[in-house]
Amino acid sequence: MHLLNVQLMFSFLCNTEMFKNYLMFILKNVSPQDTLGKLFKENGKLSKQTLEKREAQKISKRLDIDLRNSLAHLMFREDGATIHYYNYIKRGNDVILHESEIKSTDLFIKNREQSLIRTILALVITDWYGL
Repeated sequence: MHLLNVQLMFSFLCNTEMFKNYLMFILKNVSPQDTLGKLFKENGKLSKQTLEKREAQKISKRLDIDLRNSLAHLMFREDGATIHYYNYIKRGNDVILHESEIKSTDLFIKNREQSLIRTILALVITDWYGL
């Protein structure tokens, strides 16, 4: 199970980072220093641009930025077919370490969704440029 989980996590991170790179390519106000969290948070650059339809929030729910951050910063542990991942949550003045979990099968499905979102964005870009 370990090797499968490693491959799923790696693919998930690659899809997420490629999506961010595509956004950087087409949006003038996105720089390499901007994280996906900064772009999609409530007052982030993309959220401000899509305020009326709340498209940024719809996309961020599908991207699962918390899972991405946990995996990228190695804040997870495996327990067979379950991956436990951790994020810091602010509650008032306190910062709490929050644990979530995802099954390998769910990560596979999430990975497939991310790949699809990334591919659609790539196709839109190539269509814009007539490639």
